[in-house]
Amino acid sequence: MSYDWHKFYDVYDRFMTGTYEEVLNDGSDKRGYGIMPELLEDLELQVFERAKAWDSTPNDEFSGKTPEEIVSGIGDLDEMIKAFRIGAVESDYDLPRSVLNRLTDFGDEAASELMELALMPLIKKPGNDETYRESDVRVAAPAVRVLGTMRPEGFFERFTEALVGSFEPEEYISDEYSGFARSYGEKAYLYMIGLLDSACVSKDEFTPAHEVILSALVRMENGSERKDVFECVRNCFRVMDNKLLGALYVGDLGNPRGIRLLKGFLDSGAADDDRELFYQILSAVRKLGGDIADVRDPFGDFV
Repeated sequence: MSYDWHKFYDVYDRFMTGTYEEVLNDGSDKRGYGIMPELLEDLELQVFERAKAWDSTPNDEFSGKTPEEIVSGIGDLDEMIKAFRIGAVESDYDLPRSVLNRLTDFGDEAASELMELALMPLIKKPGNDETYRESDVRVAAPAVRVLGTMRPEGFFERFTEALVGSFEPEEYISDEYSGFARSYGEKAYLYMIGLLDSACVSKDEFTPAHEVILSALVRMENGSERKDVFECVRNCFRVMDNKLLGALYVGDLGNPRGIRLLKGFLDSGAADDDRELFYQILSAVRKLGGDIADVRDPFGDFV
């Protein structure tokens, strides 16, 4: 089966744009001058439910067929990958569930193709590989997302190694990494902690790729007090050049042991010439429940 997937995603995007506008307008009386996190979550859920309904609703632009009926007719993997790639590049929204579900139906064969797509922008960079295309990055992000649901054996380690080797991953890839890591659970925890600890102990350069991995680890921890995770974050904070980002991660981790770490850094005078860093650390200390009354103010801002 061959289908006009450009048309398919054009119809989908017009529906999604209209849905977002309608949901936002319906919620305008609730949000006032901004969207609170709990309201944003509710709006996203409404959009998600309407997108699911679109998949199973007959559509005049598809000659009365539902999107699910069209996608379920894909009989070979090449056509499935074609539909996936076109949607990843051309659509402004997450791919329809019908496309993602049908893709996973192809099992290990699909996983193999997706792994290649996910790795491509990490091993091919602009300027030194004429086959690199910006579209490869757009395709890689949803490929990572699907692979997180499929969890091919050994791929988390392989992908993370490629991420580190890329030095500074593309934003599309970085944004997907946290959810990808979370899907692998404890195995991902242990691998990321070991990788980051090794980088700290050997005093390797702490690259933007390491920062992506550290961010994912902090988000996965979600405020619990695992000793190994806190010690890893503490070690990273001590060696990384970007102390502003490091302080943010210590605060986000939610472990009160971070108070002593951050206040000790302030006491050392290392932030005395950086007002932004000084106040980022104060903010993190407050977030962790710490008292800042005894903090020395090198800028004379306290009244």
